[in-house]
Amino acid sequence: MNVSEMKTWLAKPFYRSLTWLMLLVPIFFTSYQFANQHAANQMDVTSFYFEWEKHIPFIAWTIIPYWLLDAFYGLSFLALRDKRDVDIHALRLLALQAISIVCFILFPLKFAFVRPETEGIFGWLFDTLVGFDLPYNQAPSLHVSITVVVTAALLNIPSRLIKILCVLNAVLIIISVLTTYQHHFIDIPTGLIVGGLVLFLIKKKEINVKVH
Repeated sequence: MNVSEMKTWLAKPFYRSLTWLMLLVPIFFTSYQFANQHAANQMDVTSFYFEWEKHIPFIAWTIIPYWLLDAFYGLSFLALRDKRDVDIHALRLLALQAISIVCFILFPLKFAFVRPETEGIFGWLFDTLVGFDLPYNQAPSLHVSITVVVTAALLNIPSRLIKILCVLNAVLIIISVLTTYQHHFIDIPTGLIVGGLVLFLIKKKEINVKVH
């Protein structure tokens, strides 16, 4: 593909979104696993939680909304009809990833509770998650900050009903980080701060990604 063909490809929002996703997904998994393994190799990684968190129930089925964020991550790009909006969305995701990974490396934290054994489809989903997600990378919750940015993109869909469903889905995903025993409470407000900060700092009028 020559430069002219590349420009034509990237001028279409769908293909631009696809290109960004092909870049973002490997960056996400590579950097996330690096930070996770880095914490696992440390001699003494601490945990931070409140005593009342011990009373938070483990709800196995909430692994479904927890996993659904992966799908909404990709679908959020389809809600954007302008290539400039696509660039903004992608840069926001890159920014929150960078901020979170730096925090994970500088201030590693470990989830303190033991998750109950789970069977059936929910158990399979948990086992799959454990395959690449060790109990580190806690605060700020990358799951929460991504939910904030992805939901902001999905709100571009004109349907009022879909917007309401997106907000309700975001709330459920954020709750699920606690009920799946993936995060402690402190990870949620810190994740919300990172997500909100990225939305505030990276704005449409300030960004113009050009393809030469």
